[in-house]
Amino acid sequence: MVEPSGSSIFFIGLIMKRVLFLDRDGIVNVDTVDVHKKEDFVFTPDIFEVCKYAQDNGYYIIIMSNQTGVTRNVFTQDDVDILHRWVKESFKAQGIDILDFFYCTEYKSFSRKPQPGMFFEAAARHEIDIPNSLMVGDKVSDRIDMDKLRSYILKSQYTKDNEYDIESLLELKHYM
Repeated sequence: MVEPSGSSIFFIGLIMKRVLFLDRDGIVNVDTVDVHKKEDFVFTPDIFEVCKYAQDNGYYIIIMSNQTGVTRNVFTQDDVDILHRWVKESFKAQGIDILDFFYCTEYKSFSRKPQPGMFFEAAARHEIDIPNSLMVGDKVSDRIDMDKLRSYILKSQYTKDNEYDIESLLELKHYM
């Protein structure tokens, strides 16, 4: 039996979470080359407002990113993890909880966006209701190849006129 319950769906005692998946570079922070230190990390305008709105409307938040700088030896996995802890604390200071971070360091991997590997892993780990979740990114490669996951692309330096769905992060409120 399936019953709606605010932010979740119950499947015989199993709570499925609705998630707002966020690409990191370009959505959470201004996309500059190989951001891996908090000194270089600049939050995008409206990211806290959108995440607070999502959280207040029953969404959990997970940040997903490709981090090939690790493979290219520009920075280490420890650098990424340290930065992600700081990002999580920064969101917490705004009253927003980040459920988790997932990132792929490889170029050819089932986990590298737009492949769905990280999303399958997140869904298994956190019991995510994929059809009622959504992903937002700033590149066409952030449109995840996963049935029933709604993916939205923000107009950016990486998109052409016909490749984006929203012009500002605030527009995401209409899709939640």
